[in-house]
Amino acid sequence: MVDKSVLATSEGVVVGAMLSKDYSNPDPEEEFAGFMAALEGDWLPALTAIGECEEAFNSSFGVPPEVRPAEKWFQLWNCGIDPAWRRKGIGKKLVSHSVAIAKEQGFESCFSITTSGGMTHILTNHSGSSVEHFVDYATWTGAETAECFRALPSQGHKGMSLCVVRLWGESKRSTRGGSAEDE
Repeated sequence: MVDKSVLATSEGVVVGAMLSKDYSNPDPEEEFAGFMAALEGDWLPALTAIGECEEAFNSSFGVPPEVRPAEKWFQLWNCGIDPAWRRKGIGKKLVSHSVAIAKEQGFESCFSITTSGGMTHILTNHSGSSVEHFVDYATWTGAETAECFRALPSQGHKGMSLCVVRLWGESKRSTRGGSAEDE
């Protein structure tokens, strides 16, 4: 369930979105099953690598395997920018605004599992994030069909990163009435 999303618009048209959620909200099984049924191709390597990153986060941050407490871990789940609007700072603003929401609501940390160097760059250079775990597409062998990742580094995709922004000790400050540009 996505419940804390931020949109970027221009003249009423959505040009970017950051889908985020409280990590205590698991993905509904029936929706995930429908998503998987609609996929074409071999998604096992990508889903296995995502699972590896989630396990690294869960282990490092003491996330319980069953019921997760609410408002502790904020997941920056997915960011998308219309191709015509890329390289204009929209991703940076969406991330900054999403991190501000997490701070305001008292979350201990934000995290994102990124599949592109662009989002990893935004998170590490503009939000105070650190890479806590990295899946190197050139060498990772975590799934039987992992070789499908081997061509990605030559296309500019080095790997999958678990990026974490620690918010402990941050004071809650209101972002109500402000915009991503004000951050």
